[in-house]
Amino acid sequence: MESQVNHLPSQFDPDHPFAVMVERVREYAIFLIDRDGCISSWNPAAAEMKGYEAEEVLGRPLEVLYPDAADGKGAVKHNLDAARRDGTYTEEGWRRKRDGSMSWALVEIISIKDASGAHSGYCKITKDLTLRKNLQDELQREKDRAQVTLNAIGDAVLSVDADGRIEFLNPTAEQISGWTTDEVRGRDFSELLILGGTPDETQLTVIAQLCQGQVFSEARPAVLKTRNGGHCLIDGVAAPMHTASGEDAGCVIVFRDVTKMREYLAALTHQA
Repeated sequence: MESQVNHLPSQFDPDHPFAVMVERVREYAIFLIDRDGCISSWNPAAAEMKGYEAEEVLGRPLEVLYPDAADGKGAVKHNLDAARRDGTYTEEGWRRKRDGSMSWALVEIISIKDASGAHSGYCKITKDLTLRKNLQDELQREKDRAQVTLNAIGDAVLSVDADGRIEFLNPTAEQISGWTTDEVRGRDFSELLILGGTPDETQLTVIAQLCQGQVFSEARPAVLKTRNGGHCLIDGVAAPMHTASGEDAGCVIVFRDVTKMREYLAALTHQA
C-alpha cells in the first residue's frame, strides 16, 4: 500500500481507484493531510472511528482531533516531521474520540510525494485495536493475580513445559533449591529433580506421567538437587497444564521438603 500512497495527490479524486477502495474500507480510518497539516479527505471509517463527520474536519488542522491534548500541536508537528523525514511514522496508543471515550489505536502516517518527487502531504491510517488491547490487559491482570497467588503459597511450586524445560519457580521453591527462576528457566527439569522409578524410564515418559497428575512420595521418591550441590527429599504432586485447544502444555509440580521428617522417621524405625 505504501508504494501507492507515496504518489497520491494531496486530495483524492473521487474516481481514482484508490479513492474508491478507501471509501469502502471499514476496518481502517484513512484520510489525507496537506502540506500545511490540514485534513483534506475523510473516509466513512474515520467518521465512525473518531466521531467527526467530514464537514467538521475538512480543511481544519490535524490538531482538531486532539481536543484535550496539552501539547496537541507539538505532538502533531513531531509526528508529521518524522513522517516527512523518514517516509513513515508509526505509533500505538490511546486516542480520545469526540464523545470522550477512549480507543487504543495503531497509527501510521505516510509521507506523500507528487509526480516530481516533491513532498505534497501525508496519508494517515488508523486501526482500532481497543478489543485486542483490552484482552491483553485482562490476560496480564490474570497473570499478575496468578503470580501473586503462587508467590503467596507456602508450598514450593515448579512449572515445566511439555518438553521438560523449567519455566518457573515460586519463592518457596527458590528458597529450598537455592536457585532463582532466571537461573534455571529453559533448563532440563532433570537438572533439578531426580524422580524415582525404574532406570529405563525416559525423560518424556516421566513428563507424560507428571502430566497425568503423578504423585511422588515415599512410594515413588523424588530428590531435589540444590544449588550448593546438596540434595533434599521431597513429596508432592504434579498437575497437568493444557493449551486453550486442549494440547499438553507441561505440568505444575507442587512439593515440600521432607528431608528432616524422613530422617526423623528413619531414626525412630532404627530405634524400634
